[in-house]
Amino acid sequence: MDLRSFSTIPNLTLAWKRIIAGSNISYKNTSRLIYESYQLAYKRNLLDLQSRIRNRVYQPSSPLRMYYPKPSGLQRPITLLAIEDQIVLQSIANIFAEKIRSSRVSLEGKAIFSNLLGDKGSIFFVKEWTEGYDTLHKKLRNSYITGDRWIASFDLSAFFDTISHDLIIKVIAPRKGSPELTEFVLRCLKKWSAVIPSTQISHGVPQGPIASFILAESIMLDIDKTMSSYKSYSRYVDDIVLMANSELEIRRIIVSLDKLCRDIGLIPRADKTRIKKITKISEIDDFVISLEKYYSSIIKKPLDEEYTKKLVVESLTLSRQRIEDKSKFRYAYFRAPRSNFLLRTALRLWSKHPEHTDVISFYLSKYQKSKPIADYCLKELRASPPYDYVCGEMWKHLARLGDVDQIKPMIEMAITTSKKSRTRPASSIGSLIFLCTGEKKGLGLYSKFAMWKDEALVQTQIGPYILPAKSTGKALVNKFLRRTSPDPGLSLTHSFLYWKTNPLSLIDNLDDTHPIVEITYENVGLVPSRVRPSPDPIKQIIAKRYQLPKWDNWHTLLSQGYPHAYLLLSFAEEYYNSHPTPWLAHQDAFNDLLFRKFIQFLDSRNAAGAMRTTDRNGHLIDYGCLLNNQQFTSVYGTLATNLRETHTRRNSLPTSHPFDKKTQTEAKVLKLREQKFILRKIIAAYKEIMDECDRIGI
Repeated sequence: MDLRSFSTIPNLTLAWKRIIAGSNISYKNTSRLIYESYQLAYKRNLLDLQSRIRNRVYQPSSPLRMYYPKPSGLQRPITLLAIEDQIVLQSIANIFAEKIRSSRVSLEGKAIFSNLLGDKGSIFFVKEWTEGYDTLHKKLRNSYITGDRWIASFDLSAFFDTISHDLIIKVIAPRKGSPELTEFVLRCLKKWSAVIPSTQISHGVPQGPIASFILAESIMLDIDKTMSSYKSYSRYVDDIVLMANSELEIRRIIVSLDKLCRDIGLIPRADKTRIKKITKISEIDDFVISLEKYYSSIIKKPLDEEYTKKLVVESLTLSRQRIEDKSKFRYAYFRAPRSNFLLRTALRLWSKHPEHTDVISFYLSKYQKSKPIADYCLKELRASPPYDYVCGEMWKHLARLGDVDQIKPMIEMAITTSKKSRTRPASSIGSLIFLCTGEKKGLGLYSKFAMWKDEALVQTQIGPYILPAKSTGKALVNKFLRRTSPDPGLSLTHSFLYWKTNPLSLIDNLDDTHPIVEITYENVGLVPSRVRPSPDPIKQIIAKRYQLPKWDNWHTLLSQGYPHAYLLLSFAEEYYNSHPTPWLAHQDAFNDLLFRKFIQFLDSRNAAGAMRTTDRNGHLIDYGCLLNNQQFTSVYGTLATNLRETHTRRNSLPTSHPFDKKTQTEAKVLKLREQKFILRKIIAAYKEIMDECDRIGI
């Protein structure tokens, strides 16, 4: 399979439908309004996405990493992806699922019990979790009945974060497959795995999307095949249960499994490996994983008040100060009606059990007015709870329920908190929503603090709460719409419709908006239909990085070389802030391509400075030789000098040569001081190329 086959409309459409139909409700709630906006024009949006993938213009966006509390006191990372990245990830998973389907299905219900694959082409990517979970219980009980009295749990440390991207690729392309497709998949995975946007790592898959479970579990398939010879081997994602009829046998199985995992870079957790001889069948339950780790409860018919109270009391300790049966507690509160007793109980237990923030927060959201909830959130936020996710939820509830007297004293604290989006993203999002509420109550123009967020997905969470009025929102709206990611712009759809605001009254230049945003706005009548210019991400990058005017002729100048030029420039942009040496390597490669296109332009206009860029055999003449050609330098001496100095320094990087060709000294990495010097040279070169093209008449 190649990139073109991967990016077919049927595959992208199936990916979109599987995202919508997914059972990972908690994860989907973070993007619910974005899904609704994208769905308004999803067919046109997918056609546009397909075009950008095939033309190599699509670039994955930086994710947003959130951390949910665990019972142990540690945190579980959840990775929020931009809407198009979710679609691309699911499209990748679609291909993986079909690649491994026959091998995996033969082991499902025997060795594998998690994420059982749905039917081919079904919008349900995986089957209902209860099917595999119930089968797992039956298998373990049968093992006990047939004489297996020894049981062991085997857990993998940071499973999703340690998975090698190369191993994932080997699943879909054992013989490397299409280089274009594998490079595309690797580039996406590296972007989505990075905790810090400027870093590049080669392991990990984003936690949260259902697609990630299949990608992650695909590397376990060979282990599953080998271990399935032991009838007692049972795996649910990264939690494994083993049973045997003797301690010696179960230790042999553990040793074999330990080696297989370590051979592919996975790290077994010694502290989670338990071996025990059980004397009654009910003890098996202590070794079966908790599904709260993977799935949110699906909300069904509400329970009546008295029955819910009974369930909650049964789930607590005798003193009612702690939660003892967490499954029963969660079941009750996900279906609980409003009740003074249930509200007091939830608030009393929240700080003691932050791992249940999702279900408690869901229950509190049923209250449209509640002074006890607002007062509780005020008190707790002033005490600074350690968990970012908990604080974020409290800010949201305070924004929703607090009156002016409760909101006003917290404004300064909210402003301070909103600035911590890199270290405490959930708190930053919650406090920004709180500030937008304060603005709507007339306390000040506080939505402006969302304008300066580097993280597009932080802004995305704020969009639905913004008042898009001329007096308060013009600069902010334009900031959202100029993002290279469509999510911030899509997040404003609801606000424009709710407040009956015409986006054109706030947008400086519609051409600067992401095509997906404009398509969506067109479909709901917010902006008129028009013939949109071709997207020009090179214009956006060069204007932003080099502080040059937005030039509209990059497509014309680069012609057929535009997609490749964009790929090189986007790689350079990825490395600029973190790795100057690879930045210069990619930037100089872009300069090489740009320079040759500029020469072709001069030649097409019979302008001075034009020259041959290939030799008599049709081979490309070296870039360095072209920069020293007297025919060119006699006309464009300054341009040649600026590009030559950049190219010369690139040739003395360790990524190019081990030794400097002229001095014979060891090649050295690029320092930040040098990077700034070279940046000035590149700015001057690009400006001259743009000015000359305009002067001659492009």
